[in-house]
Amino acid sequence: MTAQELENSGKAEQAGMAQRARPEIRDMKGYASARSLVAESGSTIFLDANECAFEPFIGAEGLARYPMQQPQALVQAFCTWLDISSRNLTLTRGADEAIDCLVRAFCVPGSDNIIICPPTFAMYAQSAAIQGIEARAAPLDSSFDLNINKITEHADKNTKIVFVCSPNNPTGNLMSEDRIIDLCNRLAGRALVVVDETYIDYATADSLIAGLESHANLVILRTLSKSHAAAGLRLGAAVARQDVSELMAKVLAPYPLPQPVISTALTIMTPANQQRLAEKRADMLQRRKEFAGAIAAIDGVETVFPSDANYLLVRVSDADGLCAAARKAGIILRNQSHQPGLAGCIRISIGSADDMARVLAFMR
Repeated sequence: MTAQELENSGKAEQAGMAQRARPEIRDMKGYASARSLVAESGSTIFLDANECAFEPFIGAEGLARYPMQQPQALVQAFCTWLDISSRNLTLTRGADEAIDCLVRAFCVPGSDNIIICPPTFAMYAQSAAIQGIEARAAPLDSSFDLNINKITEHADKNTKIVFVCSPNNPTGNLMSEDRIIDLCNRLAGRALVVVDETYIDYATADSLIAGLESHANLVILRTLSKSHAAAGLRLGAAVARQDVSELMAKVLAPYPLPQPVISTALTIMTPANQQRLAEKRADMLQRRKEFAGAIAAIDGVETVFPSDANYLLVRVSDADGLCAAARKAGIILRNQSHQPGLAGCIRISIGSADDMARVLAFMR
């Protein structure tokens, strides 16, 4: 295939994904907020949005004005971090909002469906349920990897999204890149393959963002909540082809990111702080390795599963009893026994050195 043929094929596939969105979303014009109608400028006098002319308290800067829906400086910081173009980026209130926006933009309530791969993150099914969308389950295989045949068996003409969490929450493992790409190929022009990379910065593999060049139905979710230690900030992103990004903008709130979030995020994402965070992550990974080895020898611990995330999935003889006793001791663990294939399993986040020493002493 020539370069021109490849470009034309990509354009056709890209148009096809836009056609898979909800007709009313695809055809509507997005809300034009006051800030979306003008470019950012420090010298502009804004008298168009009925804002207050004074700050709420002495020293407050920028709070009296509505922020841009996609602030240019923050967009550029994310683009530099992820090595992408701004046309492929949508900033959201955590990855949770990106999940919700994709479901609302593509799925027709009462008609369409999504596919989830349990055991996995609950928000995919939750977002679908809120919108009246069926969530079909294609369970992971015995090694907690994607079961491609099961997924394709469940997929039909009304399947709009397949959600893949990699590294997966709560199992902690990476999904096979080959299987994800195979899934993108099988569902090309039919359904989005949304890969949630919330924990990818802890993993031994690279992000799949580069796959957007050849797969128009691939969407990647990222966040500052985990590896950037900013869960309280509520800032995430969807990385997708331009047509998908434009559809998401139509269902996104007009001012999704508060000014304090924007300012704080810009500080977090400076090169110097990124280096500091990378060093902190390296320390955490060493702590995870040491903790995994230590608890593996404890009576009642049956399996410590390999992890590419900032937590461990552990199978124990009495998950309910252990979690209850831990709570009484002031330690909160996550019981995962209710999840398919995870009987007797708990999830333990890797905290500070003092945190893990206390958990280890408790379990012994």
